[in-house]
Amino acid sequence: MLQYQKEISEQDWESLHKTLADWYEKKALKLQIEENKEDWLKDEQWRKLTSEKYFHLLCINYKQHIKSLIQDFVSIMLRVGVNEVKPLIDAVIHAEKLSNIKNGWGDILQNGIDSLFLDKKDSALVMFHHINNTNWIENPFEKSKMLIGQGFYESNIDNAINCFQKAIDINPNNDIAFYNMGVSYSKKGDYDKAIECYQKAIDINPNFDIALNAMGYAYSKKEDYDKAIECYQKAIDINPNFDIALNAMGYVYSEKGVYEKAIEYYKKGIDINPNDDEAFYNMGNAYLKKGVYEKAIECYQKAIDINPNDDRAFNNMGTAYSKKGVYEKVIECYQKAIDINPNDDRAFTNIGWLYLTLLNYDKAITCFFKVLELTKQHEHAAMNLGHAFLLTEKKPEKALSWYHKSLPLWEEANEFFNGMESDFLELKMEEKGIAKNDFDTIIVELKKSIS
Repeated sequence: MLQYQKEISEQDWESLHKTLADWYEKKALKLQIEENKEDWLKDEQWRKLTSEKYFHLLCINYKQHIKSLIQDFVSIMLRVGVNEVKPLIDAVIHAEKLSNIKNGWGDILQNGIDSLFLDKKDSALVMFHHINNTNWIENPFEKSKMLIGQGFYESNIDNAINCFQKAIDINPNNDIAFYNMGVSYSKKGDYDKAIECYQKAIDINPNFDIALNAMGYAYSKKEDYDKAIECYQKAIDINPNFDIALNAMGYVYSEKGVYEKAIEYYKKGIDINPNDDEAFYNMGNAYLKKGVYEKAIECYQKAIDINPNDDRAFNNMGTAYSKKGVYEKVIECYQKAIDINPNDDRAFTNIGWLYLTLLNYDKAITCFFKVLELTKQHEHAAMNLGHAFLLTEKKPEKALSWYHKSLPLWEEANEFFNGMESDFLELKMEEKGIAKNDFDTIIVELKKSIS
């Protein structure tokens, strides 16, 4: 960029800027192919000449020329690539500095583009928001793309949906806008609306494998697993190497209790992406539910090797070791889960339960109180405290108070009472001095409280 020389008069200075702007524009025009804008947008020499032209034009009249610069900035960013707008940003920054313009477009564009690489949503949102609010973008394709960009970075889901709707209003066949609107509705938990949007995206683009995968996820959240499988299978038919869809298929089959099929799909996904810690973790869960504890431990270990900070994998590995009766490893795994995530109420619940089975009631009670500290209301923690005090004091009074606190936290009273009966057997309470008749008396007392 031309450096300012203070000895030149303002009039001569403006004349020099105009001369140079005209010169750069003539050079750039020679590279333009009118019938195909993208060809000359992709020409690096044209972009450099155009940026030099804008520098001089902005120095002459910033307000008059910033509009056309922003239009070219958007065209290059969307049609050529984010990396190629740097010369234009430099032109704005140097012109603003030379003209002593504060709070101009330079920082907005620079921070916005930088944030696209650094995943800093706020700066990207500011850039898209400012550009869209000018109403300077006239090309329908570019206008809808910029609205989708703003919607993508919006933290407010309703604002995001509004942006995607505006993009659809401009182009009703915008499959990307429908897809992103579906993602936004899914984030809100409105899976019916999400499915509706995904279907519209797929109607426009039948090979939209990502939308089919997302629709499968929405159906799985609705626990319509057959529909989810249908969607995932279509996505996989389009893209056989779609490891995310393969793993999602495994998850759905696991939820259906078809663990062999789940494991088969997890393995297919892992063959494509051997570094997918989530797939190993989910496959470990399938083996755990299937009762193949050694295989479950192997899968959790692989997940941890890839992601050493996966507290869930440590937690579930502890459960697998517990099923095998290797208690030293159980405590070690749960403790690692807690070290990674001190607010992991599941790990505290699990280690507390282990202490219950090992007759270490004081430590069990400490763990269950920690769970209540973390979650305020936790049906299992309150029930387990009742068990711990019952086994410790062999008297029902204190235990009953915790059972009474637990009971309202369960969605169904029957689940609570079934859990009580199951825990009596699992903790072998009768062997530990709690007569079955006395325990049945506690159950009767609790049932009276809800009758």
